[in-house]
Amino acid sequence: MNKLLYKIYPAVIFILGAMLFPGFAGASILRFDPGAGNYRTGQTVPVQILLDTEQRKINAVSVDIQLPDNVKVELSDGNSIIGNWIEVPAVTNNVVHFAGIIPSGFNGTDGILVTLLISADEPAIMPFGFIGQPQVLLNDGRGTADSVSVISASLEFSENGLIVSPDADITPPEPFTI
Repeated sequence: MNKLLYKIYPAVIFILGAMLFPGFAGASILRFDPGAGNYRTGQTVPVQILLDTEQRKINAVSVDIQLPDNVKVELSDGNSIIGNWIEVPAVTNNVVHFAGIIPSGFNGTDGILVTLLISADEPAIMPFGFIGQPQVLLNDGRGTADSVSVISASLEFSENGLIVSPDADITPPEPFTI
């Protein structure tokens, strides 16, 4: 009986540890930033889709995001870690879809994939979530699929919400001569 317990205890501890501390489970994490907040109607709020690779190097992603019906959205791929788009970010029937590769790979915590520029003309609560299981492939020479954890978001738009000030462009252009 004691021998059986010595075999079961480590497995139970491992499973409980993976459930209680998912960050140590070794899955890439996809999330929205900001993930929550109350914003003023009529203004545009930038919402970044971020990737945390959990200390592994990845080289490809494919993502689908469900948008609420009452949202206006534009997409920006500026500052994206994705170097080559296999499928350029696009919105069809309230679903954002994109897929791309990172030729040299990426290993980091806040890799911007795409920025959603969200706005609403009327007060609303807007949940955002990933559809199905996004694909993240490791930069291991074989394109091994990484496990992925996702974190959804919910923004609220109201008449008395937070006003988002646009970031000022303070970087001067590079010198140019003909």
